Amino acid sequence: DAGTRPTWRRALTISPVAPELRAVEKRPFGIYAIIGLFLVVATGAALDILRIRSGYPSRLVEQIAIFLRDGTTLNALSHWLVRDDQILLFINIAIIGLTLTTSLGLWFRRQEAWVASMILVGIGLGFNIWVYLVGKPLFFSMLINVSAVFYLNERSVQLSFERGQPAGEAS
Repeated sequence: DAGTRPTWRRALTISPVAPELRAVEKRPFGIYAIIGLFLVVATGAALDILRIRSGYPSRLVEQIAIFLRDGTTLNALSHWLVRDDQILLFINIAIIGLTLTTSLGLWFRRQEAWVASMILVGIGLGFNIWVYLVGKPLFFSMLINVSAVFYLNERSVQLSFERGQPAGEAS
């Protein structure tokens, strides 16, 4: 009789799943926003390399580059610490490499990318606090970095990075 089936068979077919893990395949929107933020930082560094190597092709490109340099903490930090263009060139190449690598890792939900994001955003927050104490606050940049830290530390986001191994990879 169907009503007297053993409950252990039903128990094997129904496995409880935490609500945060039900949509593992879908990336949270905030990850796209943080990837976008890192790509803006990389663009600012690339425009600074353009300035160092050959100058800006137009006044508009120069204004965009200055806006990006002053609006993104990693780019602004390098200009506050270093005045030599050759050293800035290498720093900008490192910024581009770090942000693109971290962006790819975030896309593939690698836990190392989450850690790298926290470090990069933490550097940005430290710089924001420093310029605030100096008297030249970057409020918009500070808001973005604080929002990124809170978002990356949400439990559901952390869980998506803990389980973010690609399907064919064994861990």
